[in-house]
Amino acid sequence: MYEVAKQNPAKRFMVAYTNLSTEVTRNGYTGAEMADMFKKAGEIPENVEFSENWKFAWNDDIYNTKC
Repeated sequence: MYEVAKQNPAKRFMVAYTNLSTEVTRNGYTGAEMADMFKKAGEIPENVEFSENWKFAWNDDIYNTKC
């Protein structure tokens, strides 16, 4: 997703996710696992934003400012 965002700088990408850190949803992942995947994907492009519901998962300032 980050690569697509970088290739489309004029577009805004909003990541919305509402489950709890321990709740598994239809995608088969918990909120904590999803957050870990986004963190491991690298630097967040400027045009990617996360909904407020992600704040439970971010422990560092870079991710907190993107919510």
